[in-house]
Amino acid sequence: IPLVRGGGTGQVESALSQILVGLMDMADSVSLHSFNESHLLVDVTNPKIKYDNVWYCRSLGSPVASVVAAIASQGLARPLRIAHEKTEGKTVRIELEILP
Repeated sequence: IPLVRGGGTGQVESALSQILVGLMDMADSVSLHSFNESHLLVDVTNPKIKYDNVWYCRSLGSPVASVVAAIASQGLARPLRIAHEKTEGKTVRIELEILP
């Protein structure tokens, strides 16, 4: 999957979908919403990797959030951090903070 460094949010959403849904079969769907210049909001529907709320997941995020952050960081050519992660029904909502 060609992911051009700095390709923008449209490319990031496409890459997330191709990797998480198509290649790795980790979720049913992925959608990326741009909050503003400093935050992204990503919804992952029906993630297939479950995790326990243990200290390292609270520190590093879930495996799905970590993959999302790595792909988004590459696509935006910016460092990111997982600011917040919340499960709402069958959707995991991941808020990424875009760092300077």
